[in-house]
Formats: sequence, C-alpha cells, structure tokens
Amino acid sequence: MTSRFLLHSNFHSSFSLTREGRNWRRQFNDLKAALDYAAGMTSTEAPLVVYNEYGRVIIESFIKPNVVWRD
Repeated sequence: MTSRFLLHSNFHSSFSLTREGRNWRRQFNDLKAALDYAAGMTSTEAPLVVYNEYGRVIIESFIKPNVVWRD
C-alpha cells in the first residue's frame, strides 16, 4: 500500500506536509502549492489526510500524480 501524505494546517494559514514512513517535512504558505508538491512526489494515487489546527482529521482523500503529456 502507498504511504499516506499528511497535511497539517495551522492558525496562520500555513501548511506542513509530511509522508508516513519518510523523514521529511515541507512548509507551505499556500494550499495549492502543498497539493501540487505532493502530486509531484508520487507516481501512483496516494492517500491524503488533512488535519486542522487542533489535529483533527477534516479531509481524507487521494493525491493523483502529476501527468506530463508529450507529443
């Protein structure tokens, strides 16, 4: 099974992205940038869990990989 992306939001509208089983964390000031980064980090559909500032799950979804079409 593909490891989950974990996205934590805080009171200051910033987002912290991690991935289960990986030793990295990235900070973003923009939700779209965080989701785009996650899409670029996976080659298959991966689970996504979004937490609010209190650590409660608010969304469970999936990240699809970025697809680059070539002519």
